[in-house]
Amino acid sequence: MIGIPAKEKKEVEKKPMIDSFKVGGKVNTSLKELAEKLSTVSFLEVALETDAVSCAYIESRDISNSPYLFSLIKIKKEEMSVIYSIPPTIAPKKRRMDVIRQFLNILNIINEDYSVDMRVINNLIEKSLKDIEELIDKKTAELYVEYDTLKNENAIISKKQSILEKEVEELKVKNYELREKNERYLLKIKKYENPSDETLRIKIIEWIKDHKGEISIPDFVSVYFKDNESGEQRVEEILDELVKEGYLQGI
Repeated sequence: MIGIPAKEKKEVEKKPMIDSFKVGGKVNTSLKELAEKLSTVSFLEVALETDAVSCAYIESRDISNSPYLFSLIKIKKEEMSVIYSIPPTIAPKKRRMDVIRQFLNILNIINEDYSVDMRVINNLIEKSLKDIEELIDKKTAELYVEYDTLKNENAIISKKQSILEKEVEELKVKNYELREKNERYLLKIKKYENPSDETLRIKIIEWIKDHKGEISIPDFVSVYFKDNESGEQRVEEILDELVKEGYLQGI
């Protein structure tokens, strides 16, 4: 007995299985019009035959460029048949559900041109849903519940984050406004901390009168100024002006 080499056996095992189903129907227009309508769908390969319209959806190809993951719908005047591949990596029941969903999308495109027996469609969907339920074991169901809970919590957190971001932006605006007000108040306070030139002239004259015609600039500044350095400079300038203007004569 001659066995299959391991490498070739592996390649054989990788080939997808083929399955199919049929649905009764009726053409309301013509096969040509059906082909033209389906040709507008970019991912479909459509061919008009003598007694049918073939519509292929090729999702992937193998190394020899042959269709690997695909579904082929053959539309006849009184029947629609669907042939599709099932790769080893996809559960047959899940693959069947995916193909039925694709099939329903095609029916939606040609719903005005082709009528089908909805009872058969409903039976297909119902059976596929039951198959999917069987695929979901207890652990998967628990994981889904956990996922759904986390998804809901994430939505709540995202909403809170959005609100917080908005509040932060509002606080930034308020902080900027408060900072501007604070700077304005500081300027006003600084203005009132030191006497005006006119007030300073009067105070200097009064000081000299009260101190027998003398003035100690550091002592005077310590009484009327918070900034001694700039205060001494201003007092010297005012004294110079008073002397030049003759206000200090006779004091």
